[in-house]
Amino acid sequence: MSTCPVVITHQPSLLPAASQAVIREVCKGAESLGAPGFVSKTFLSFYAVLLCEVFTAAPAITEDLLTVLLPYLVAGLKGTATKDYRAATLMVLTQLLSKAQLGREFLTAMVPEVIRSAPDLGGTTAIMLLTHMAASQPELKTLPVRSMQLLVEHCQTGQQLSDLEARGAPLTPV
Repeated sequence: MSTCPVVITHQPSLLPAASQAVIREVCKGAESLGAPGFVSKTFLSFYAVLLCEVFTAAPAITEDLLTVLLPYLVAGLKGTATKDYRAATLMVLTQLLSKAQLGREFLTAMVPEVIRSAPDLGGTTAIMLLTHMAASQPELKTLPVRSMQLLVEHCQTGQQLSDLEARGAPLTPV
């Protein structure tokens, strides 16, 4: 019995669609398994690690991929999502911000969701993510006034900013 090596050919037109389909299914699974009563910490960890690795390995993040991701990122930051799902989504969003230059519309959609998730995840986490967002994204030089008002409404911003500043966190955009 002889063995035949498997040869995988690179088909650029098929890979992005296939990758997006896998990412969409993983995001759907995270949304389902991140809902109250159905939590799977193992799957949520898989979701976060897989997407972070995809972003790291990808030569570029396409607009098509962002279109696929946006509803799932918003769902992962909603108040109805479990704390574990929100934490996993914040990891994904942080990696995405580090890898891609995102458009103003995408950023505008994400900022209020990050702020609304602040009370459950800790205001410090939200402030650090918003600072990273503003520092890494040319489309968002500073946070909009309404976003800052939301941040003040949702957490003890003054004390948290003081604590972060005392630890040397780069807070210029905030």
